[in-house]
Amino acid sequence: MRGGGGQRGQVGWAVLGGGCFGLGALAHHMTALAVGLALVPWGVYHLVRGTYRRWNFAKVCIVFISVSLLTVAPWGVPFLAHALEVGFRRDIPGVWVFPLATYAWRAIIPYYIGRYIYPSYLGASIVFFALFGVAYAVVEGRRLPGLALTVLTLTWFSLGIGGNPLYHFYPFSGLDVARFSLFTAPFLALLASGVVEALAREVATVQARLWFPVVKGGLVALVLAGLVALPLRDALTFRGRMHPYQVDPEVREAMSWLANHTGEDEAVFGGGMWFWDTFLIPYLARRPIVHGWHDEGASTWREVRSLRYALWFGYGTAESVYATLTVLGARYLVVGEGLFSPEAAPLFRAMLEKRPDLFPLLAQWGKVRIYGVRSPSQSFTVP
Repeated sequence: MRGGGGQRGQVGWAVLGGGCFGLGALAHHMTALAVGLALVPWGVYHLVRGTYRRWNFAKVCIVFISVSLLTVAPWGVPFLAHALEVGFRRDIPGVWVFPLATYAWRAIIPYYIGRYIYPSYLGASIVFFALFGVAYAVVEGRRLPGLALTVLTLTWFSLGIGGNPLYHFYPFSGLDVARFSLFTAPFLALLASGVVEALAREVATVQARLWFPVVKGGLVALVLAGLVALPLRDALTFRGRMHPYQVDPEVREAMSWLANHTGEDEAVFGGGMWFWDTFLIPYLARRPIVHGWHDEGASTWREVRSLRYALWFGYGTAESVYATLTVLGARYLVVGEGLFSPEAAPLFRAMLEKRPDLFPLLAQWGKVRIYGVRSPSQSFTVP
């Protein structure tokens, strides 16, 4: 809560904050859910503790929540109605399962900077200072405990089903745990700043002695190293490891083939290129796809999931894949091999090539192949 400006000013800030939070929810609802969950214990703490005048605090919270809901409602109500009708469920609650020790180590080991993997790197220095911040919050006993509860809540949810039993129950099972640890970053920084502020205050109150300049210099060096030098090193490491995505020339050839040899309304299923195929096929080939980047809102999510599992893990048979593609109305398949190693594209390709009567090979460019999905009423002409 912003302290200045009186009650009217606080309500104004609540309106602005609620509107911004609502717009954030429209941009990425999982982020809003994560932050919203974390703010619940923060609000309960301040109401119980009486850090602020309770009635004023409750009024500001009500205004904030109301404005957020009003901002989201035009999109949120139809979304919820559709989502409930679709009935999407995850096979793995929270999506990710991992040992808790892995979560802890990856948060602080620089090797994981810039790696597209979860659990993610957060930064050893900010985690170190934030741990001190949680401990100091117990001593401070006013505003910082609420912030510490926010960090602990986000951390608890970021542990996934292995560390949070709530993921066994809906709607928590529908969350995607992968970004929750990243959502802690701004709150970790705020806790770290609380530690720095406390150190500065203590240093300012200590009487100057012969050893004082040495201690003061050491504390300044520690803060600069922890909150400036080490994060700067991490940023430079990240910059060196991250490179723009480059479309493989063979993939471009495949997209050009689709654009020149297929009908504009003939749908495609792609794989073996990570999720990039869901963008590249509509953008470069200008052809519709039967799958999408994510399937939470698709009424065909069960069928699409079975195709993804066939592609990712080699599950199923050529006959089951053919039946699913026929139901979805797919006419072509684009399959890459070795473009994203975790996918089992070679197994999927071998599955297709065992049944050329169902999946005739139409074109090939090294790592990329295009197959047809044969229909009794249609035939293919191989260029």
